[in-house]
Amino acid sequence: MSKTEHPYAQVLRWIADGETVECCYGEGGVYGPCETEGLLGNIARGAAVKPNFFRPKPRTININGHEYALSDQGLAEALHEVNLIFKEAGYAKGA
Repeated sequence: MSKTEHPYAQVLRWIADGETVECCYGEGGVYGPCETEGLLGNIARGAAVKPNFFRPKPRTININGHEYALSDQGLAEALHEVNLIFKEAGYAKGA
């Protein structure tokens, strides 16, 4: 007999690890914070939506008042912002 993981096992691991869990609101893939107690209650009652509607909140960094996701795209944008800051400060490459 093979073990089958609970459908919400990953979501529960994120909560246990202290991650902020976000829920997908609407059809456009817009995510926002979930209330942990409500989410756990819905999972326990079997009333929660599909597990793929949840994700851990992406980790971000803040540079010069702008927030960037710690993803390949977010880091590329953040590095571009840092480069602009250095240019403005007179530290341009080859100067």
